Amino acid sequence: MWPSRVGSRQPCPRESALRRAAISGNVLALPPHHVPTGRSVRVFICANPDDTEAERNALKEHVYPKLRDFCRENYGIEFQVVDLYWGMDPEEWDSPDLQRLRMKLLEDCLQTSAGPCFVHSKLPFSLHDVSVKPIRLVGDLHSEKATWPQG
Repeated sequence: MWPSRVGSRQPCPRESALRRAAISGNVLALPPHHVPTGRSVRVFICANPDDTEAERNALKEHVYPKLRDFCRENYGIEFQVVDLYWGMDPEEWDSPDLQRLRMKLLEDCLQTSAGPCFVHSKLPFSLHDVSVKPIRLVGDLHSEKATWPQG
């Protein structure tokens, strides 16, 4: 999230007013030293490349274009995604050179992004049916025989 103090990329406390303002996109509610000044939002995607191919494809096709339009139209800034595993040969994933490049690109995102710059998440232990239906729809686009646990 946006910095908790000048020159820092430490996350804000989960329930802080600053965090709520940042998440809602209300930069007018932020103190001046917290308002991002860069001209682009550069988001570094951190996810296991083996497990997330369908999700990455869906993000690239359906989500990133909308985020690019939203950022440009509402804030006059560019939205950029750094996903080093996109289109990479799986044999190269563990390369020391690639790991060094990943760290450099992450640092670049931390230093230059006008907003959130790092995306990761933990998967929940279980999902309710309401949560799974939208995911299933995306999965069905990529696999005619998608199966889902019942319950």
